[in-house]
Amino acid sequence: MTQERFLAYLRETIRKRYHGSQTAAAKQWGISQAYLSDVLRGNRKPGQSILEQLGFERIESYMPTRSTPCPKP
Repeated sequence: MTQERFLAYLRETIRKRYHGSQTAAAKQWGISQAYLSDVLRGNRKPGQSILEQLGFERIESYMPTRSTPCPKP
């Protein structure tokens, strides 16, 4: 899932579960509203508490650019 799709899912979850209240969501999740706001703006990555509340885990991957040859194992 792209970051944009995840953030859309996060926004929708806050809208449905907490009637759009970042403050209520943050309190329930044990994080600050300022941190949640930063995540929603894409300024910070979601931490473990947010990911757990939504049933997600972070998996990062790296892909070569077209100009970078992929080394053989």
